[in-house]
Amino acid sequence: MSVMNTLTLELLFTILQERRVKLQPADAPHTDTSPGDSMASRSEVEFCCSICQEVFRDPVVLSCSHSFCKDCLKSWWKDKEVKECPLCKRRSSRSKPPGNLVLKNLCETFIQKRDQSSSYALCSQHSEKLRLFCLDHQQPVCLVCRDSEKHTEHRFSPIDEAAQQHKKQLQ
Repeated sequence: MSVMNTLTLELLFTILQERRVKLQPADAPHTDTSPGDSMASRSEVEFCCSICQEVFRDPVVLSCSHSFCKDCLKSWWKDKEVKECPLCKRRSSRSKPPGNLVLKNLCETFIQKRDQSSSYALCSQHSEKLRLFCLDHQQPVCLVCRDSEKHTEHRFSPIDEAAQQHKKQLQ
C-alpha cells in the first residue's frame, strides 16, 4: 500500500472515529472502549447510555447507581417480569426509577460543546471542511476542491460513506 493510501486511510478513520459512526448493532449493553480510542471518544462514552450507545436522553438512575435513558430502560424492561439492571442484573427497587438531573445537565453541556467544535478535518489549501471523498484521486476534498480544475469530471462520495467503505474493505 502506498504512503498516500495509508495517509488517506488514517485520515478517513480519524474522521470516522470523530463522528462515532456505529457499525455494530446496539441491541446489547456496551461497556468497554478499545485502547485506540481518542480522549474525546472516551469522554463521550462516559455520557452514553450502555443500551443505545448514544448520549443520554432523559437519564434515570437505578438503585445500583447505573444510569440509562428513560425510554431505553423502559424498552429493556418491556415484557420482563423482574425489573433488573441491564448491566449488573441487580433487581431494581423501583419500577419507575428517578431522573438523574445532574447527568442530564452534564449531557446537555457536553452536546453543546461537541456541536460547537467542528468534527470535520479542514482542507490544507482552502481551510474548508473536508466533506467529500474524490474517488478518482482517493483523497478527502472540500467543496472548493471539488469545483476546481484539478477535480474536473471526477466522481465523489460523502466522506462518511467513503470511510465506511474503506473500513469494510479492510475487514
